[in-house]
Amino acid sequence: MKLGWGQENPIYRQMFTSTFMPEATAEDMDSFNELQRVFPSPENSFRTSVVTAGIDVRDRLPLVTVPTLVLHSREELQVPFEWGRQVAALIPGARLVPLSSKNHILQENEPAWPVFISEVRKFLGVGESYAQPAVAAAPPQPSSVSASTETGEEAEALSLISGMDDV
Repeated sequence: MKLGWGQENPIYRQMFTSTFMPEATAEDMDSFNELQRVFPSPENSFRTSVVTAGIDVRDRLPLVTVPTLVLHSREELQVPFEWGRQVAALIPGARLVPLSSKNHILQENEPAWPVFISEVRKFLGVGESYAQPAVAAAPPQPSSVSASTETGEEAEALSLISGMDDV
């Protein structure tokens, strides 16, 4: 990884891209290859890979008490579908949505994309319409924003997440 990541020759990056999104268009693969070339550095990519490979939070998942939606591609090459199933099974009340894709990074042109969007919108309670609002809502005025807008569940989730850097 250290030797191939930031080089002009895209062979290593293309192998990596092909496992993340094997069904992407050539244009999308080229864009992802270029993104890898310029960001992050080879050293940071390697360190991130080593650190994330060692993270196992399965014993903490039963502590999650907020609504949870797990979306996972059935045939992806990066993270086995069974791992997504385990995550959903270990979080109380979580819902697993299997996606028909080989891509870890979904593409707008694949059949799993509208399923992904629909499920996320339903989960967030914003309906299934894909139409964008004609006019963006005005941001809240500073005087109307309280110092802490977290609910008890949000505060608990943030507390759990903040402790995960010890893992």
